[in-house]
Amino acid sequence: MKLIAILFVFISIFTTSNKTEFIGTYHDYFGSTIVFNNDFTYYENSWQVCTVTSWTIGKWKRENDTIFITPTFVYDSLSYYDSTRSIKIDTLVLSYDEVANRITLKDYKEGVLTTESLGFQNDYQKPFKLLIKGPRLYHILPNGKIDKTKKIPFSQDKYKPTYYFKDGTVKKY
Repeated sequence: MKLIAILFVFISIFTTSNKTEFIGTYHDYFGSTIVFNNDFTYYENSWQVCTVTSWTIGKWKRENDTIFITPTFVYDSLSYYDSTRSIKIDTLVLSYDEVANRITLKDYKEGVLTTESLGFQNDYQKPFKLLIKGPRLYHILPNGKIDKTKKIPFSQDKYKPTYYFKDGTVKKY
């Protein structure tokens, strides 16, 4: 009986550590960063152009060598008065930060114009999958194949691979 209990504990520890060994921060050659947290959440920050970035948060789960990513939208509740119809309107708008708030039309307009809004929530979010291969994460295309394409990053002249590499690993390809 003791042998079975010890074996069970050993297998549980090995399985758990194997499923979470990839947790940490990853980058790609195009200015994007994705952070996987122990609580099954993730944060992604993607560089768009100049100083403008977009961010995404959500949940992840791992099955074998595949990470399944499910983005989550964060909304603010926007309240304003429509004088043409003489009614108060409540609507949802994508939040500029990671916390849902109740905001006014003035707050919303100011948010669009502030430097904080240079980091906006990605409004084109869809679930996707990543393949774990050592310190690299490869996108899995909708047809199930691994994305091994190379592209030229903005303001560079050399083709680079599209995978993510773990923080602190050598950036070879």
